[in-house]
Amino acid sequence: MDVNRFPAADRPILKALQLSDRYLITGDDPRRPKQFLDRLSHALKSGLRLVQLRAHQLTDAEYLHLLEQASALCREHGAWLLMNRPRYPQGWLDLVDGIHLTRHQLMSMKRRIEGPHWVGASCHSPAELGQAERL
Repeated sequence: MDVNRFPAADRPILKALQLSDRYLITGDDPRRPKQFLDRLSHALKSGLRLVQLRAHQLTDAEYLHLLEQASALCREHGAWLLMNRPRYPQGWLDLVDGIHLTRHQLMSMKRRIEGPHWVGASCHSPAELGQAERL
């Protein structure tokens, strides 16, 4: 569905309705990429369609390698992949469907990030919720 064909006031609701009813936020196991990717593949085969790759303990090179593989798996299964990384090169956004912002990233922003289709954010206070709403 092309939400841009609808009035602007309806677009956020229609876009939200496209979200999956299940959302996988990855855990601490990305240090074992083979096992991690096997488990991700199993989840995707079972119908999961929204994944957040959260692996802050990995180096940039390790994260990028895993991101490339997770992106290929998600695309193969028609799932959306969101990146959760405090700092990243702009080119990494080409591998994902969206980004999940830490609360520190959220609070430092002046306007909504350009590029990714989906943008999520961690909010732990009314001020952070207000910032997410403004963006």
